[in-house]
Amino acid sequence: MKKRFLSMLLAVAMALTIVPSTAIAMAVEPGTYPAQKSLGAGVTENYVPDADLLPDNDELFAGYVEKELYGFLMDDPDFFGVENPAGNNLTTTDKNIYEKLKTFVTEVATNGGSTEKSFTETEFKELGIAKTTFTNAELEITGNLIVDGKVTQETLDAVLGKICNQKAIVNALLVDCPYELYWYNKTASGGCRTSVAFTYSPENLQSLTVTEISFAFMASQDYAAAGTETGKYNPQMVDTAIPAKVTTAKNTASNIVEKYKEASDYDKLKGYLKEICDLVEYNHTAADSENYPYGDPWQLIWVFDNDTETKVVCEGYAKAFQYLCDLTNAQNLFSGDVDCYIISGEMAGGTGSAGGHMWNHVKIGGKYYLVDVTNCDTGSSGAPDKLFLIGGQKNTSTTYDYIFNLDNSNTISFKFDEGANLWEDAGVLNLATEKYEDPNNYPALPGVVSFTIPGGESGALTIDKANVGQTVTAQFDFDGGNEEVAPAKITYKWYRNNKNTPLTSSGTNGEEYKVTAKDAGATLLVYASAQHYKDCETPGEIKIRTPLSDFTITLSDNNKTQFTYDGQAHKPEVQTVTKDNHSLTADEHYTVSWKMRESGNEQNWVAFDSSGGANVGVYRVYITAVDGSDYSGEAYVQYEIVKATPELGTVSVAEPTTIYATTQLSAIKLTHTNTSVGGTLTLKNTEGTVGQATELAYTFTPTDANNYNSVDGKVTITVTERAVASIAIDTQPTKDTYEYGKKFDPAGLVLSVTYNDSTTSEKLAWSKNSGITFSLEGNSEGDLGDVGSKNITISYGGKSITTSVTVTAKVLDLSKVKWNVPTEKYTYNGKEHTGATLTGEIPSELVEKERSGDKGTNAGEYTPSVTFELNSALTASNYILPEDLTVTGTQWEIIPGTMSGKDITRNVKYNDTTTKEINLSEFGITVTGITAEVGSVTGLENLAGTPTITDGTLSYALKDGLSEPTEATTVTIPVTFKATNYTDCTVTLTVNVVSKNVPDITVNDYTKTYNGSAVTMDDLKDRLTVTFAGNPVEGEWTAADTLPTNAGQYTCNLTFSPTDKGTYQDDLVRVINITINPMEITVKANDAEIVQNGTPNLGYTVTPGLAIGDNWTTEPAVNGDTTKYGTVGTHEGAITVSGGVVSSGNGNYNITYQPGKLVVTPKIEGQVTISANPASGTALPENGTVTLSSNPADATIYYTTDGTAPNASSPVYSDPIPMAGDEMVIKAFAVKAGMTDSAVATFTYTKQTPQPPVVDPEPQPPVPVQTATPVITPAGGVFYGTQQVAITCATPDASIYYSVDGSAYSLYNGAFALYNSATVKAYATAPGMTASNETSASFTRYTYTPAPDPEPDPEPDDTYEPPVSSSRPGASTQPAQPTTPTQPTTPTVPEVTARPEATVDGGTASAAVPAETVEKLVEQAVTGSSSTVVIAPVIGGDVTKTEVKLPASAVSTIASQTNAELKVATPVADVTISNDSLAGLGNQGAEIAVTAEKSEDGGVDVAVVVDGQRMENVPIKAAIPTPCGPGTVAKIVDANGNVISTVRKSSASGDGQTMNVPLDGSAKVVFVDGGKSFPDVPETNWAADAVAFASSHELMNGVSESSFSPSAPMTRGMLAVVLHNLEGNPGASYKGGFSDVTGSAWYAGAVQWASEKKVVTGLSDGVFAPDSPITREQLVVMLYRYMGEPAVSGSSLGRFSDSGNVSGWASQAMSWAVANGVVNGSNGALNPQGSATRAEVAQMLMNFVSSGML
Repeated sequence: MKKRFLSMLLAVAMALTIVPSTAIAMAVEPGTYPAQKSLGAGVTENYVPDADLLPDNDELFAGYVEKELYGFLMDDPDFFGVENPAGNNLTTTDKNIYEKLKTFVTEVATNGGSTEKSFTETEFKELGIAKTTFTNAELEITGNLIVDGKVTQETLDAVLGKICNQKAIVNALLVDCPYELYWYNKTASGGCRTSVAFTYSPENLQSLTVTEISFAFMASQDYAAAGTETGKYNPQMVDTAIPAKVTTAKNTASNIVEKYKEASDYDKLKGYLKEICDLVEYNHTAADSENYPYGDPWQLIWVFDNDTETKVVCEGYAKAFQYLCDLTNAQNLFSGDVDCYIISGEMAGGTGSAGGHMWNHVKIGGKYYLVDVTNCDTGSSGAPDKLFLIGGQKNTSTTYDYIFNLDNSNTISFKFDEGANLWEDAGVLNLATEKYEDPNNYPALPGVVSFTIPGGESGALTIDKANVGQTVTAQFDFDGGNEEVAPAKITYKWYRNNKNTPLTSSGTNGEEYKVTAKDAGATLLVYASAQHYKDCETPGEIKIRTPLSDFTITLSDNNKTQFTYDGQAHKPEVQTVTKDNHSLTADEHYTVSWKMRESGNEQNWVAFDSSGGANVGVYRVYITAVDGSDYSGEAYVQYEIVKATPELGTVSVAEPTTIYATTQLSAIKLTHTNTSVGGTLTLKNTEGTVGQATELAYTFTPTDANNYNSVDGKVTITVTERAVASIAIDTQPTKDTYEYGKKFDPAGLVLSVTYNDSTTSEKLAWSKNSGITFSLEGNSEGDLGDVGSKNITISYGGKSITTSVTVTAKVLDLSKVKWNVPTEKYTYNGKEHTGATLTGEIPSELVEKERSGDKGTNAGEYTPSVTFELNSALTASNYILPEDLTVTGTQWEIIPGTMSGKDITRNVKYNDTTTKEINLSEFGITVTGITAEVGSVTGLENLAGTPTITDGTLSYALKDGLSEPTEATTVTIPVTFKATNYTDCTVTLTVNVVSKNVPDITVNDYTKTYNGSAVTMDDLKDRLTVTFAGNPVEGEWTAADTLPTNAGQYTCNLTFSPTDKGTYQDDLVRVINITINPMEITVKANDAEIVQNGTPNLGYTVTPGLAIGDNWTTEPAVNGDTTKYGTVGTHEGAITVSGGVVSSGNGNYNITYQPGKLVVTPKIEGQVTISANPASGTALPENGTVTLSSNPADATIYYTTDGTAPNASSPVYSDPIPMAGDEMVIKAFAVKAGMTDSAVATFTYTKQTPQPPVVDPEPQPPVPVQTATPVITPAGGVFYGTQQVAITCATPDASIYYSVDGSAYSLYNGAFALYNSATVKAYATAPGMTASNETSASFTRYTYTPAPDPEPDPEPDDTYEPPVSSSRPGASTQPAQPTTPTQPTTPTVPEVTARPEATVDGGTASAAVPAETVEKLVEQAVTGSSSTVVIAPVIGGDVTKTEVKLPASAVSTIASQTNAELKVATPVADVTISNDSLAGLGNQGAEIAVTAEKSEDGGVDVAVVVDGQRMENVPIKAAIPTPCGPGTVAKIVDANGNVISTVRKSSASGDGQTMNVPLDGSAKVVFVDGGKSFPDVPETNWAADAVAFASSHELMNGVSESSFSPSAPMTRGMLAVVLHNLEGNPGASYKGGFSDVTGSAWYAGAVQWASEKKVVTGLSDGVFAPDSPITREQLVVMLYRYMGEPAVSGSSLGRFSDSGNVSGWASQAMSWAVANGVVNGSNGALNPQGSATRAEVAQMLMNFVSSGML
């Protein structure tokens, strides 16, 4: 029957799926409940469902009504039932409350009334609430629970949380009882209020007792009783009149069906039509108003409400008519096969405006007819029954399916909508060609039916084995022999007893019937009929006799059929003989006899006399039919006499009197006390011994085995334990002498054991399981003690014996201990060197007495030596020491270090005779403890004496009276430095005697800590002082040497140039000592927590972080001690980190590596586990989140963030947890039915705190977490014409700042253009993180200049320059003039460019490129491995069309000699042709032109033309300047502007100024913003751009006009359709291949295409799983296959915390997606196993298309 109700209940069944599983918000209202509730009370937890996610109240009420009216379907689980009610997932107490509330809300729906339900103390036990009294300690609250006579809100929340999870309860009700809650107000500020009442003592405000819990639901305004103020917390009432109307409707409809119960099927349907039209009128207002709200006029309840003022629209009429038909079918009141269906579509010409309409199709008499109740109502064009059970020919000439002529001037037309097609296969939409006629008006067929009965009496037939299956033939005899109907047109209908049991006949017209066993005792009725006649009035009849075998025989004594042998005969009497409540009488209908099997002939049964029937056997009671009755044959009941089982009494052991384990079973004899039945009693098993048995099995075999059963049983025995009587040593242990310290080894010991049962065991050899134990003179651990003889006590079975062994002294050996001395020499560096290391195994008993010569600091030779002695705690007599306890090695050497310094120069004016002093440190000698002496001076005659050195200062003075030199006179003063551990070093002071004043210069040393930046002159300026005669001298310092960046000690030459060069000596050189100390950083392995034998997430933290510009070229290696993974406990230092290599060199850092802690928790088999990402201990940014996950993934996670222990009332984890406060402690556990709950896991996080940057001279640590360094694309190099530059940053939400050629930093908003050589610098910042390292890229603008002709023309000006948008920060608003740098030698560049001069005529720019120019470009391309040959004509003025011509031979040259593509760059468009396409073009003509033309409608026509012929099939890529955004899409149009197709692979550039358009050939394109906006994806949503892109490019649509459902999962079938859309929907008819994809599925063609292209392969065994959510890694793999699985070099997944979760089969695809920007991850994670949402798919599609790969 279910199919008959499908159309009515589709909406009901589907509506059940739209109630959300969670849609509850929470608000808290402090305060007290009305005083009468108790001494105190409180209100908390207001639950408000998200009204946007639930049906409105009218829709729910409609569902409730249909659920009530169709209650006769409630037994069918497919209707109204919830397969897995949410209430089943609740805990015990919550579920008990839920069940009570479920009953309550159902009662409110049924009867109306109060919406508040309270539970008092008397009900708490039934609800499972065991604890009602709480203290502040139990509630984890500090202080009093009651303040100023009121319970605090904190207390209320805590108490309610202890009692129940009210949120989960109300949520389950919304899921399981949506229709019963039709009256519930979902739009109020609070939906369901939960309150508690309590008592407390004024003397104890830290304890309270709960006395009542109440749940109060708000009522919707439309369903509230009069006087109820909805939307507020006051008593709420549901209007009782509303559910009463449901009852009225049910009764009215039932009364109508009852009224026509006895009518014919036709009259029933005609009556239902009349009743409906009498009850209601058509609601023209609702039908004609577009804004009329959905509600009453569409529902069938208002047809049957007995209110004549009620009006409905067509849907109400159609639903009411079908309901009456469904109700009739449910009661089996139709005599024939009558079905009714609702059909929807369009109607024209009837009641109401033309348009949407609903009517019925009725199946009657095997055909379908149309019934339009709406248009049969009074005043309608089809009244009263013109459209009742009407048929007709299907229309094929118009859009309407059927057109009916109601009269000469009026027609009505019907058109099925697409939704009605679900009935197409069932034939419901194919109407009969004629109107249905009422058969009640036909005359009866005149005449009688007669029969031909083979082998039977006239009108009678006996049923038995011989005649079942015989055929009876009927024929019709007309009254008076007048054949009104030809015999061939008469049909026959057969019935058994009455017309309620029709039979299946055969023959041409049903005239033959084959008799069956079921016909026994029945009367067969046969009616004859013909078209336009009723059945004949009198049927033919055949009476069939019944065989007795069809009857049931019961015997006396409650039908006893089994007797136990007792020596007496048994002849049970026949009690009853019945069939179908009909009983037969003995002698009248049957006689009785008893029979047994004949002796010697088991197949024959014979009667037995009074002496028979006593022994065991099978017997029968027979009944035989009395001749002449209505019955035939005989029947019997079989009974049996079964064997009796003897009673043995008590069974016991007769002998022997004592039983040991070794007693033979054959020796045991048994006896029993009851011997009334003769027989023998024996053990079942008599082989072997008793052993460890406590009972023995026996068998009693009776003498009369024919009538008695054998008896099996067990007898209990007492086994006396066998004990050891004595032991003796048969074989001594193999080892009898031991070196001191060795343990006793009993191997080889064999004992001889004697037992108390006089048996002796076989030899008992020692083994670990032998039971033999040893005692070693008071030491049971096996230690034999000091040297000497030792007694060993051997024990077994309580008996002992002694033996002895000898302990000898232990020999200690140093022969393998050696000094390992390297052959190379060390150079003195002030640090200690370890020149020799000790190797070999040193006996643990020896300790070092003294050691020397293995380490050294000063230069010299060393001999390593070590002397050992016995540990003083040991006994000397137990050891034999080596003769020589000293180990000596070979010599090793530290050679002197080398000092280095710098020569310096000083200028002194010829008449300046003052003493000059130079600090020796200026010579750059950094060694301490040095001495210095002056060597032989050249030019000493110019000095006042020999220079001297005192206290580290070199002094000298010019001789008085020197003449002013015409050129500098030079004095050379050598200085030799000496120091211990160093070779001598000689440097030179050169003194130039000059004619100008020489300023006094003071230079102080400079020290800083490494920070990644080079020392600058600004850093040094406060270390330099220049004066003359006490006054400062103005001038400029420059560095003669490159100033250092890396850590180390440096001496650098600085040059001072005075401003007044006429007065002061110029180019004065001084030396400055610069020290750059390494930065101190700590690399710590992160702590980790795992379940036993799990794998930890390994990571590290760098504090304070690397300097700007540095990164790890080799990441520090983090290793876990795998031996600890299986050991439960806390393992300090089990996670180590080491080996990082910094890009600038590890010498710039003093790196301290710190290990991490590993916590291993127990693993319980079948236990749920839980983990967090990022790992515990991570410092999170302010907007960071923590993702919890479990294994298995579908476990439920409960958590807290305040440090308290979670329980089943704690929040259920669903979304990532945002960082809260400066520190957050998450405690969580996971549960799953059938598994052990996980342990409570603790995850601790701190918020990242910004710290000041490094500032000299006192460096501060930078912020611990640093923003990722931006990436400049391309990474620099030579460019031609203009260069687009893009900058990206891997850190989410990062802001990028950039500078061009030292300009001020500007915020980066998108790609920008360079027109001249420039250096671009960039850095990035992100909230809660320190600034990134700075990065830079240098670009050189290059112009190819052809070899000059004999009279070369000057290089043309670059008169065309693309405009610079003022929205691009850092770009000049006026283009700079081009520069021509020196032409590099064979540069390796991505492009080579030629710039021919174009002629401009009437807005058209034309340029021709000669073959020789292209040949030179090809030569450049080959040499530089270039990927693109660029033709960028120089164009002066504004143009709307460009044309560039090349010889076809030149194009062939590019294709044949390079792998480069050809790009023609013009102001109208850049057009690129691939190398493959060039190869084909070069063979098609003599001249090739590339054109681009703008049109007034904003479109651009791009074309490749060969000899004037436009190429429509040469793929090109066009980059067209136009303002654009994510929603902008290119569309191909024809000459008239009509859209031909959408270029779904077109995309906007990052700066929003260029559209990139891939084309299959020459075409005109226009640009439209086709992005759709949806309320659930506002502009502020992260996915807004992606949704605009996907919708405009016709890749994805919303799930409705007003919803995109961004968080809904994307299924595999959906993605196949999306990629099929992206490809342009190529034709593909489904050919099978997947068992779960049908040819009619909406995604079938897309799946076929994707399968043929190897984009999808299915899951396994021919399964595609089209409705399964697609994971993020499955999505990436499908995109990767779509691209043809390009090669991937290396992996870029290491920077993601969950890269280990990427499946092996998806790893390469994921690396490709990350490298190309298709996937960027979120919060440092890829989430590869997570389901891809619709928003994420839209984002990936935009990334994919915009990547430029397509």
